[in-house]
Amino acid sequence: MRTQLHIGEIAQLLGITPKAIRHYQKLGLLAEPERTEAGYRLYNAQDLLRLQRIRRLQSIGLSLKKIKTVLGDPNNEHTLREALQSLDAELSTQICVLQERREKIKKLLTKNSLDSLDQPLSGSPTFQFVQEHLVDYTPLIHPALMEHDAQLFALLENFHWTTGQQNLMKDMAPYLIEHFTQHPEEYQALLALSEYFVALASLPEDAPEVKQLAEDFTQYFEQYPFLQEVQKQWPHDNLESPFSDIFSELLTPIFSPAQHKVLEELAHRLNKEHEI
Repeated sequence: MRTQLHIGEIAQLLGITPKAIRHYQKLGLLAEPERTEAGYRLYNAQDLLRLQRIRRLQSIGLSLKKIKTVLGDPNNEHTLREALQSLDAELSTQICVLQERREKIKKLLTKNSLDSLDQPLSGSPTFQFVQEHLVDYTPLIHPALMEHDAQLFALLENFHWTTGQQNLMKDMAPYLIEHFTQHPEEYQALLALSEYFVALASLPEDAPEVKQLAEDFTQYFEQYPFLQEVQKQWPHDNLESPFSDIFSELLTPIFSPAQHKVLEELAHRLNKEHEI
């Protein structure tokens, strides 16, 4: 009377295929079984339990290589614990990644537009860095200006530029923070002008406020030449064509026609002063 199971019978009990059992045996996870005179494999209760352990460890994410180590170690309780702790840490990381991905999906669902794919789904690390180090000034900043700057920083950091432009803001940020922390009146004056600049978004480009703001910015740079000195150290136009053209085109949607006019007028005034 037969007291052991054939490979098909044990496979049926486990809900797997005979091919899987032969694969485990080939990898050394399962010892060579006894055989009948006709060459059929025979498996006992211990083989069944070992195969069940293999399947359960595999179902929670352990690789067959790791399972072999766990089941092959005489002190496998300790080895199993280490393997499970490592797997738990890995799953925790994966969960965080999936949660971040889900948040991005939710943002896209709320916008429900292909155009939203052009917008950064995450904020700018540099902008976050600036906020953290100028936190005392945050209550003074108009929400519209905050949103505008966040969008600008995020867009610029959304691509991997081929030259120094990629790290321009990140390298410049600590330098600017140190200066403005030591000269708060200069920073507050810049904030006021920047808020006027954001407020111009709804005005036509020929509005009298456009030229007035360009004049106000010109006077600011005359009184506080620091930013112009910064521009000489970190020139914004150090991208080679056609990257410089693409860079400028990417910035176009961020500024309204009136804001573009302010920037053009300001650049003209500053260049004219340099020529003199």
